[in-house]
Amino acid sequence: MEIAIQEIVDYATCPIRWHSKPSSKLIGLKSSALEPLKKWAANDLRPTQNDFLSLWEQYCSVNKITDSTIVSDGAITLNAFYDWAIAQGKPRAVNYPYSIDVTRSTYGIKYNIVGTIDLLYGRGDRIIVPWGIKFTSHARATRMAGLQSYEMTAWAITLAEQFAISPKLTYYVLNHQRFSTIDTRRSAIQIEQFYRETWNICNQIQKQNLYHNYGFHCDSCSNKESCLRDTVKPKGDHNA
Repeated sequence: MEIAIQEIVDYATCPIRWHSKPSSKLIGLKSSALEPLKKWAANDLRPTQNDFLSLWEQYCSVNKITDSTIVSDGAITLNAFYDWAIAQGKPRAVNYPYSIDVTRSTYGIKYNIVGTIDLLYGRGDRIIVPWGIKFTSHARATRMAGLQSYEMTAWAITLAEQFAISPKLTYYVLNHQRFSTIDTRRSAIQIEQFYRETWNICNQIQKQNLYHNYGFHCDSCSNKESCLRDTVKPKGDHNA
């Protein structure tokens, strides 16, 4: 059974949020940022600033995003990302695919976690995560990086298998017009923890076990009001 890494991250954040599959403007920002770079990697066609902005405009139009603040913030974010991306030079790969078998012989059911590495430079010893997220503080960015740790560990495993290296992962956080970075490596203990925890999450997803997991992510969740009306149950209560 194949399960996308984003589903692992979403379920770990909150099973109820995962089940509702909320839409996000971040999807449009990310695709607008990566598509021009994908063409650059494939055919040496260096993108222009307008290549990024026009994709964002198309996304807003198709998805009926009319809030001027969202549209403007997205454009500002992509302008900053464009300057940064051009300075990095041509990427080695964009949306580099991977599949990781997280099954252990004692676990039973076979699960493969699939996903892509957003951007890959050089020989894979440098990882770029171009999230177009406007954070209010570096501390909040660090917490978000923690939520994405499953994804970054998957990248470390993939690069170790593909390039025989133990990469330093650089998480780039774009705060409107300024980048901050979070560097990390994955230890053998963290990798073993990844296999164990993601297998368990895959198993819970297959069983459709749903429960509330309250936290700072609730602020931006479309289910916030309905969850608050529900009776709060223990985190481990899968009958919620």
